[in-house]
Amino acid sequence: MLSSFKKGLTLAEVLITMAIIGIVAAVVIPSLMNSNQQKMNGASLGSAVGKLQAGVINILETVRNNNSENANVSTLDVITMKDLPGGTTSEYLAPENIFSDQTGGILGIEENTKDKEYLTTYLNNQGYDIDNIKVYRMKKTSTFVIADTSINIPDSIGEDDVITRIFIDTNGTEGPNEFGEDVFLFGLLNSGQLVPAGSAAYNNNILNEEIPLYSEACAQGQPITDRRSCAARVMADNWEINYKL
Repeated sequence: MLSSFKKGLTLAEVLITMAIIGIVAAVVIPSLMNSNQQKMNGASLGSAVGKLQAGVINILETVRNNNSENANVSTLDVITMKDLPGGTTSEYLAPENIFSDQTGGILGIEENTKDKEYLTTYLNNQGYDIDNIKVYRMKKTSTFVIADTSINIPDSIGEDDVITRIFIDTNGTEGPNEFGEDVFLFGLLNSGQLVPAGSAAYNNNILNEEIPLYSEACAQGQPITDRRSCAARVMADNWEINYKL
């Protein structure tokens, strides 16, 4: 009668197997974590833009209907009448009043000064003036809204002109605080519409800032040449981050 036996792995074989598993894990796990973070950042961005847009529309409708009792804002709180040569006036949105203590409840944001220095250091390093910006946190989220409220409005301005920049940081102090990863640039049109950097609408602005279209600077399968343009790419891809930086 033949005898049978089971042979176990040698120590060397166990060590080799463990090394292979470690190498595979080192490659796969960071990739999975990065993919999951990208999904979260994209979803957070879409949610933030939707809430902000709805809030701005609510403010403007309240002003136009002169129903300040509900929203606790008045026409002069949101819209400024600019005196022009010849005694005429021009009406335009006032960014410093769109983003204010009065309107924070409508936009779903609250001012945050504690993390301002940390969140604006990256923007300062990118050449943006951070002296007159306001930092807000979206309520019940880790998303921050950084609004530039110091723009000098010219005498002539149309509804489709971008009048201010809005930086949306989808995960706040967690980092890495980089354009295209967790920081995304949008513009607020004089009509009240939010438009992403990298879109044609964004470049119609009074900011003296022209950013390449996302189809040129953040295109599928092409090297990314301007991370700011990726905001329009994410919006076009239904709030999904489908590119690698």
